[in-house]
Amino acid sequence: MKNILAVLCLLFLIGQLGAQEKVIDKSSRRAPKWVNGIEKDYIITVGGAPTIDEAKKQALMTVKEEIVNSVAVYVQSASDYSFSETTKDNVINFKEQYNTNSSSQTADMPFIKGVSINKVEDFYWEKVRNKKTDVVMCYYHIKYPFSEQELKRMMLDYEKEEMKLNMRLVELEEIMDNTQSVDELTAALTETQQLTANLIDQRKISAEAKATQIRSMIKQIKIIIIEEHDGFLSFGLELQGRKMNTAQTPKIKSNCAIVESLRQSSDQWNLEYSTEGCYADESNYIEIQFTFKGTQCKKKILLDVGEE
Repeated sequence: MKNILAVLCLLFLIGQLGAQEKVIDKSSRRAPKWVNGIEKDYIITVGGAPTIDEAKKQALMTVKEEIVNSVAVYVQSASDYSFSETTKDNVINFKEQYNTNSSSQTADMPFIKGVSINKVEDFYWEKVRNKKTDVVMCYYHIKYPFSEQELKRMMLDYEKEEMKLNMRLVELEEIMDNTQSVDELTAALTETQQLTANLIDQRKISAEAKATQIRSMIKQIKIIIIEEHDGFLSFGLELQGRKMNTAQTPKIKSNCAIVESLRQSSDQWNLEYSTEGCYADESNYIEIQFTFKGTQCKKKILLDVGEE
């Protein structure tokens, strides 16, 4: 609706400026009858810009916006609740207030990429000069075919995409609840962040909540020691009591010990090391570190190196 009003305003402006402007060039001797009109199964619009190419792009963009608005327009209502307390003559008064704002948002639909200038059935452009300011302006009119049947097809495609998105949100929830793979969890975080950027309505809020929850889960992953004795250390990953695995190779750091081998077996790692180069010092250590989505998960193990 907003785009239609914008086009009508532009057409009105063109009419008002007609007396002040002089046509210095045009695509045909006479403007087609459809210009500035309305026809069934067509989108008729106009773009205005300093150059013909820019005006053409603006007109095509308006076509895309009108198609998007025809298929899916969301009205999102946001209510802000405020509570205040005032005291007058020793009497406490409470005030509750709701402020509701509505904003129209359009969905980002892949099929809109099929809208191109090659599908335009007819066009007409004019280049005009303002008699007072001498400024040159171009107006590019487009007659774009868009039938009721095409609208229904797009709506069906859109509904299919919506169902896929809804199912994917459910699948992401299942991954969060059941996965034993840190890599799958970090991939889910990337996906929810992308969904947050593209979705609107309540699903955007849901995706944002999932992204926040996954970030929290990643921060809760910890390294656990399974077995430890001289020159050998077995460790794994755990999330809220759930054993986790990852294809990532951990970084092993020590102030004196030398890593001889590091092998992964399912959900645990076996580390063999030598302390021959270590002096007897209670601060000797081995540190294990993973990094998941910028979050460090590390554990320092103190080495008991006795004097020979």
